[in-house]
Amino acid sequence: MKNILALIAQIDPATVIITGDKVGKNETVVGVLTDDLKRFWNFLETETEKRRPEHKKTLGEISRLKSEYIAIHLDLGEEHDHSGCSAKQQAIEALDEQLSKTSSEIQKVNEIFWNLLRLEFDIVDAPEIAIRENNQVVIIKQEELTGESMFGIDGLGSLEELLEMLESGRVPAEIRMISSLGKCRRGIFSKFFGS
Repeated sequence: MKNILALIAQIDPATVIITGDKVGKNETVVGVLTDDLKRFWNFLETETEKRRPEHKKTLGEISRLKSEYIAIHLDLGEEHDHSGCSAKQQAIEALDEQLSKTSSEIQKVNEIFWNLLRLEFDIVDAPEIAIRENNQVVIIKQEELTGESMFGIDGLGSLEELLEMLESGRVPAEIRMISSLGKCRRGIFSKFFGS
C-alpha cells in the first residue's frame, strides 16, 4: 500500500481531467475536488484501465482451467486416476489469488478515496454521493417513492398503501390482470413444477 500511496503522491493534479455528467436536478453541489482527491481519482481511473486487459486474461485462463478440470472428470468419471488434478487445482488457486490481490489493492484505494471525500466535505452520512463535471462533488437526494414510482400502479406509493388496498378488497386492475395471467400460466408450469 505504501508503494501505491507513493505513486498517487507523484501525480500532478493539474494534469487530471475528470469528465463527469452535469449536475442533476436532484443533486446538491457541496464542493470541488481538492488536489489530493484528484490524485486519488486519477490513480483509480488509470490503474483500473491499465489492469483491465490483464484481469480479463486471468479470468479467461481460470475459466479455461476450470473447464478442462470439469471435462476430465466428466469424460473419465470413476476411471480417472486424478494424477493431473492437483496441478490444475493449484494453478487455478494461484490465478485466483493473483486476481484477488490486484482487485483488493484497487478496492482499498477506492474505499480510501470515497471515505476521504466524505470526510473532506463533511458528508459522512450522505446516502449517495458522486463527482460531476468540473470536479464538483454532489450529494444525490433520494426521491421519495410516491404514486406510480414504486409499483408502477397509479395511487400506490408505498407497501402500506398496497396492504391497505388488498385488505379492503380494492384491487387495482393491474393487479387483477397479473393475477389472471398467473392462473393461465399455472397450468403450463405445473407440468414442470407440479401444482
